[in-house]
Amino acid sequence: MTPPKFSIVIPTHNRPNHLRRAVKSLIAQDVPDSEIIVVNDGSNEDYSDFLAEFGKSVNYITQPNALGVSVARNTGVRNASGDWIVFLDDDDLMAPGYLNAVATAIKTETFDYCWCGVKFVFPPQHVGGKHLTQIVRKPAVAETQHEKIANILALGASFGLAIRKEVFEECGGFNPKFNVGEDTDLFIKLLTNEAVPYYLPCVGILKNELHTNRLTSGTFSSYSRNYAYENLFKCHPLFFRTYPSNHKALLWWAFRVHVMNGNFRGTIGISWQALQAGFLMTSIAICTIGSLYHSWFNLRTVLPKQRSPS
Repeated sequence: MTPPKFSIVIPTHNRPNHLRRAVKSLIAQDVPDSEIIVVNDGSNEDYSDFLAEFGKSVNYITQPNALGVSVARNTGVRNASGDWIVFLDDDDLMAPGYLNAVATAIKTETFDYCWCGVKFVFPPQHVGGKHLTQIVRKPAVAETQHEKIANILALGASFGLAIRKEVFEECGGFNPKFNVGEDTDLFIKLLTNEAVPYYLPCVGILKNELHTNRLTSGTFSSYSRNYAYENLFKCHPLFFRTYPSNHKALLWWAFRVHVMNGNFRGTIGISWQALQAGFLMTSIAICTIGSLYHSWFNLRTVLPKQRSPS
C-alpha cells in the first residue's frame, strides 16, 4: 500500500506569532512527503518575519481580501498535492506523532475521514493560578445512532480532521456562506454522503484558549449574531427531517446560545422553528424559558438605572 501524502492546510488572519508555533509543531511531525499550506486571509499584520523563517518550509498563499475561513481552507485544498487533507488552526498545535498515528490508521483501517481527542488549555483559574486543561473526546462508535451523529456534529475541523481529498471535494468542501458553523455544515454533508468516519483514541491537537483573539467565546456570540444554526436548518432540511432527535437537540443548543447572548429575536425564532418541526412541547419550553430569562435580563438592566443616588 502506498503511504499517504498529507497536505496540512492552515488558514491565518492577523496572527503571525501564533502561526509560527503552529508550523513548528507540524515540522516536528517528521513525516516524509507531506506539505504545509498556509493561506493568509487578507491579514493587515506583517508576516515578513514568519516568511523569513519558514518561507522554504511552507506553500504560502495570500488572499487579497478577508474572505473568511471557509474560503481560505477551500483555497488551501485546491492547491494541495496530497491525497489526504489535514486541517489545523493557526493558534493550535499538533501533538507529537499525530500524523504518524493517522498514517498508521490509514494502513490498518478503512475510513474516509478521521479525527482525534483534543486538549484545551484555558487561562489560569482562581485555585493556585494554574492553567485549567480539559480533554475532549468524540468517539465515532456509540450505543445509538443519535449519539453517533451528535458526536460528529459537535466536531470542528480543528479536531485533527484528516479527510481524503476526493471525499472533501465530492461533498463540496466548506460552504463559503458560513464563517461560523462551517464545520457542522461540512460534517452534515459527510453524513449525508455516508462517508465512513473513524476516531483516533489519542490527543492529537492542543487548542490554545489563552488568548482573546478567538473566533468563539464561552457564549458562542458569533454563532448567535450570525444565526449559524438557523442557516444549518435552512441548508439541510432533509437531513434534520431524517434525524429528528438530533434536530431537536440542536434546536435546544441554538436556544441556549441565543439566551446566553441576550438575543430575544433568535430565541423566539428558534421556538417557532421547533413548533414548525412538530416539537410542540419543545417549542413551549423554549418560548417559556426564553421569555422568563429575557424578562429577568431586562429587569437586571433597568433596575440599577432607577436607583436614586445615595
